[in-house]
Amino acid sequence: MRARARRRGATLVEFLIVAPLLILFAVTLAQYALLLLAQSDMAYATLMAARAGSTGNASPSIIRQAYVRAMIPWYGGGTDTASLSASYLRAQRDLVGHLLIQIISPQPGSYQQWNDPRLERGEGGGHKVIPWAGPGPQAAQPSGADAQTLGQARVLKLRIAQSIATVDPVFTNLYLGLLRLADPHTRDAAGRFYTAQLAQGRLVLVSGAAIQMQSDAIE
Repeated sequence: MRARARRRGATLVEFLIVAPLLILFAVTLAQYALLLLAQSDMAYATLMAARAGSTGNASPSIIRQAYVRAMIPWYGGGTDTASLSASYLRAQRDLVGHLLIQIISPQPGSYQQWNDPRLERGEGGGHKVIPWAGPGPQAAQPSGADAQTLGQARVLKLRIAQSIATVDPVFTNLYLGLLRLADPHTRDAAGRFYTAQLAQGRLVLVSGAAIQMQSDAIE
């Protein structure tokens, strides 16, 4: 009986030592799974944003609205209008200050390079316009740091960064520590966003998409 009691006591001690580690391991796996799910949802939302922008004159507001709408599943989803609207509102609130959408193409110089004066006076309302089809306006060969051919300027390319809150403080602190060490502290928009999100204890995920324009790009 005494030996059996000692074995039970040793088993209890072993359990008390191992159980926290197992719980930590399980929570870390869950956190990593959530990151993978978030990355998958972001990839889909980025594609939907690019599709909306390709038919919406590369409008930043249309691109953002489409992205937020496509992220509804990450914020709870829903099966009816009320629950979907609630998830959409949560997405809107959470993404304020935690979302960076960059239009990589067309680049700013391309609007000057490939602007169609006729379209500028028409649908552009005085803003420069890159036609999405046809031979395009006559223009010199592109030059400068943001030079693009007409074919390149007719492709909408997006890079979207979003930060997410985490559920595992141990995983978060360790991972954030590594990310802060690797932070180059660049002063461009992406660098400032990255540094600011790390300072808030949020993890940054990045996704990209490219799609042929199906409407004229308006500056």
